[in-house]
Amino acid sequence: MAQVGFDEQLYGDELARAWLGIEPKGYDRSDHEVLDAAWAWLEQPRDKPFFAALSTMDFHMPFAVPADAPKSGLQDAPSLAQVLHSSDHAFGQFMARLKASPRAEDTIVVLTADHAVLPHEQLHRVLPPESDYSRTVYDRIPMVIASPLHALPQELDQLANGTDLAPTLLHLLGINGPNALMGRSLLEPMAPRTGLFGSHATLNYVLDARTEPPTEHLFNVEQAVSDEPAVVQLYRRWFGWHQSLVSSERIVSAEVQP
Repeated sequence: MAQVGFDEQLYGDELARAWLGIEPKGYDRSDHEVLDAAWAWLEQPRDKPFFAALSTMDFHMPFAVPADAPKSGLQDAPSLAQVLHSSDHAFGQFMARLKASPRAEDTIVVLTADHAVLPHEQLHRVLPPESDYSRTVYDRIPMVIASPLHALPQELDQLANGTDLAPTLLHLLGINGPNALMGRSLLEPMAPRTGLFGSHATLNYVLDARTEPPTEHLFNVEQAVSDEPAVVQLYRRWFGWHQSLVSSERIVSAEVQP
């Protein structure tokens, strides 16, 4: 994280120890603990703007219900439903604190995810019996932006992915310059996208929006086949170029640890 510009990184127990006075107990910090610690950090006086990124893990496989989950009447429901309720409660408490504080006047909050829910057994337990849902990690994810400083549209109906987050935030903050990022601001009028791509481990995804309806391609980037569509071949060439930049240290890999 230091290599991509963060001045301070706190992981799990470090965050809880530093801001809640809780002694280490392992990786499994609940969303309530993480967001309580984040709020304690956020309350500290600061004399200049800051950017903070926070990752919560309750709503992630294996969907283990945290010990501090609030009572909800869902005790007999699948653990995924219980975890979703607990995570929502934790974030609601965080936002209530923010709205009641002076920080509410100048703080932009973004809620999003790095990928969709995998087709886990717990997911199918909360779907209707007639559902044939079988999507992979590639599906719609939320991105909600709350800002007291901007008049934002209630909804944006366009193709987008996680690479658009940074350009969109820079746009909101009025920071302009050459865009060396892979994405683009969702708030700037542009020609419709012709497609999207994504990568999760060795499972890769291309959405070709030039067709109606859009065509989806799932494939393993390490296992080429002879009759691949041209759009998948193009993605492979791009992926090889991207990996060459990583190996030559011209860009930072997401897998590099500080």
